[in-house]
Amino acid sequence: MGDTLSVCVSDGSQVPASTPTRQSVEKFRVVGQSGATVRKDVNLDSPLVANLEKDTIVDVIEVKGRRAHIVSPVDGWGSIKTETGYVIMKKEDGEIFKYKIVLKEGAVIRNGPDIDTSDVVGRAEFGDIVESTGEVQEVDSIQRLKIKQGWISMNLREKNAIGAPVVERVD
Repeated sequence: MGDTLSVCVSDGSQVPASTPTRQSVEKFRVVGQSGATVRKDVNLDSPLVANLEKDTIVDVIEVKGRRAHIVSPVDGWGSIKTETGYVIMKKEDGEIFKYKIVLKEGAVIRNGPDIDTSDVVGRAEFGDIVESTGEVQEVDSIQRLKIKQGWISMNLREKNAIGAPVVERVD
C-alpha cells in the first residue's frame, strides 16, 4: 500500500493513474492514427491531461455524446469520434455490424486503410456479407471500412467526386 501507479504517455511524462470506481467500466482501444487527446473535463477547450498513443486500452465510465470519461490509464475526457465521424476510440467488445457488397464488381480487401500504400489481401464478391465494428477512416476523401479480413472502400474512388456505393449496412 502507499505505492503510486503512474503511466508513461506519448510525451514521455509520468501521469498518475486513477483506479476505476465500482461504476460500470467499459474497455475502449485508441484507434486514431494520431492517438487520442485527453482533457480535464468534457469541454473540448479544457486543459490538456495527456495524449494517448494508438492501441492504448482505456477504461471508460461514462459517455456523453461523442465524449468519453476515461479513468485509466489517466483521468479525463476524450473523443470517441470526430464531428466528421473519424473513429478515435472504439469499444473492445464492440457491436458487430453487417454490410452487404452491393457493387457488381465486388470489393478489394486491403491490409490497411490507405488504398495506394496497402497490399491487396483478398476480394469480397457481389452479395457477400462482411462484418465490421463500424470503424471508418477517411483516406483521400473516401471512407474506408475496417472488416474482419482487412479494409474496403465504402464507395468507389472517382476524380473530384464520391463514386458508386460498394457496401450498404444490413440489419
